[in-house]
Amino acid sequence: MDSTDAFVVTRWRTGEVRRWPLPPGEVTVNVEACALCQRDVGVWAGEIARELPEVLGHEIVGTVVDADDGSPWPVGTRVAGMGNHGLARYMRVPAWQLSPVPGAGPHLALVEPLACAVNACEQDPSQGDSPAVVFGLGLLGQLIAALLAGKGRPVIGTDSHPDRLELADAAGVRVFEPDSPDLRKALAEAGAAYECTGSEDVLWQLTATLPVGAALMLVAHHRAGRRSAAAVLDQWHLRSINVRNVVPRTSPDMGSCVRAAAELPVDLARYPIRTGTLAEAGRLLNSWPAGRVMRHVVLVDRAD
Repeated sequence: MDSTDAFVVTRWRTGEVRRWPLPPGEVTVNVEACALCQRDVGVWAGEIARELPEVLGHEIVGTVVDADDGSPWPVGTRVAGMGNHGLARYMRVPAWQLSPVPGAGPHLALVEPLACAVNACEQDPSQGDSPAVVFGLGLLGQLIAALLAGKGRPVIGTDSHPDRLELADAAGVRVFEPDSPDLRKALAEAGAAYECTGSEDVLWQLTATLPVGAALMLVAHHRAGRRSAAAVLDQWHLRSINVRNVVPRTSPDMGSCVRAAAELPVDLARYPIRTGTLAEAGRLLNSWPAGRVMRHVVLVDRAD
């Protein structure tokens, strides 16, 4: 097999299902489902530069149909993790990007975001008994907050969507609306804050409000905004803010996070998704999930 059907982005907000060459790789996976992340939406909309044509998608679940000699995942293994060109019937990847998963269903495509949440929590240098505040309760924020709460750490979550506050509250997270005085008080006492919104205003608020020496975990992708980088860096230096860029790693180091995520007793089905077929990928890419919906997921193996 040297090519596969895939949803190919040909120019901004335009794509079609057509043949796409399969790259070299240790493991060939028949993709069942591929979740779409915010970076995929940014490339589709032309907000993130990428050479086109291109096949997006990296949050996948599927079944191994071919593997090199010595591969840890033999043919027939159901796997999830980080794909390459995941909006395709088949894909080839290094074995370290995947992990076996039990059960079935498209929600298992969320193992990759869960691995990113594991990665973020592992890099937090603050004390485990100090409060952590999670800004932005989309999927990554929800997963980070749930993991921290599951370890017994005091966690505060905030978001402008009431449905997302309700979902986090059910996971044992204390929730506040963004303009709540209680949130400002919690920030002033926090050991760490996780910035999951990508908002420049939120980043500046955290920079100005966190106590001296607190950890600031940058989870969302940030691009240049109104304020100069020098002003933000100056405040981080003056206030001794311990800044960690925890945007997902793309090296074999991330493999341990994928394996850990696949083994965690986290009910990914509690996070609502919206689905469509491979031919409908463009429709799903045209909007980022809002409210209670956590991810748009393409059911690659479903007939169009």
